[in-house]
Amino acid sequence: MSAETHAFNYVICGFVNDMVKIARRIEKTDKETHEIRFQIQTMQTAMVAAIYAKPDFMITSFFEAVEPYHEHIFAKDDKFFLEHTIDEVESDCLYAQKIQHIRDLWKSNALLSNEKSMIWNRLSQLLRLSALYVDTDQAKKVLLVHTNNTKLAQN
Repeated sequence: MSAETHAFNYVICGFVNDMVKIARRIEKTDKETHEIRFQIQTMQTAMVAAIYAKPDFMITSFFEAVEPYHEHIFAKDDKFFLEHTIDEVESDCLYAQKIQHIRDLWKSNALLSNEKSMIWNRLSQLLRLSALYVDTDQAKKVLLVHTNNTKLAQN
């Protein structure tokens, strides 16, 4: 297993754990969030199984599902969660389903600012790691966008 794959799998598991905790917190005041939490936990089980069965599949499928939105993710653009629909990505993709759950929580206005920041940071980390692993021309473009956004943020 490559270093990128190992790091990616570690970060994605932590991300899903964080999302379960957030959904539990929100569920205390919003009972409709129960279904979202349940779906995230179900997905968590599927992801762990997939990591052990095909560790490289997780990283490449993430890049394929999320790459079209890399500019929104690196810019931390709320439109990614507020305006795009799940139909825009492969609907049976595990990541597309996870993004939909995050969108549901985002639209609920129940996420705290530090939780939103964590989501953006984790998505950026995962996108960078998957782009390093995939190492295609498109992946190199994604990394260039990230580098440029980082330089702009530092100025």
